[in-house]
Amino acid sequence: GLRLLMDLLVHVVAIGAQLRILCMQGTAVAGALDELSGAYRHLRSFGVVGDGVTIVQELAKRKKEYFDLIYIDFAKAKYKTVLDDCISMLKHNGYIIADNITMDGCKDFKEAVLHNSKLKTEIIHILDGLSYSRKM
Repeated sequence: GLRLLMDLLVHVVAIGAQLRILCMQGTAVAGALDELSGAYRHLRSFGVVGDGVTIVQELAKRKKEYFDLIYIDFAKAKYKTVLDDCISMLKHNGYIIADNITMDGCKDFKEAVLHNSKLKTEIIHILDGLSYSRKM
């Protein structure tokens, strides 16, 4: 796989183990996600405890596109609530990956990412499904 020699900053928003949003910031995201530990010279991370929707909305107020990848895995009914803010924080050609996309509560989000003109989205049918969206 492609190895990148750059810094990576990982933001984690969490309430317990059930609510988490993982955002990766760097110059680029390339190669398989399981290779990230070897792909970067410096891996830094920090966590924020609180409501994911509220924290995403606060981050989006900064009006800066600084994430290469946003991974969404929390209360399924709230996925669509954070979509526009996630898109606004995503760099051009950045990715939004949402877990459990075929589960109840994700239908509106799934339709939103499939029909959003700012995104090119594919649905990956493994386990409970993933959506894989690239910002155009």
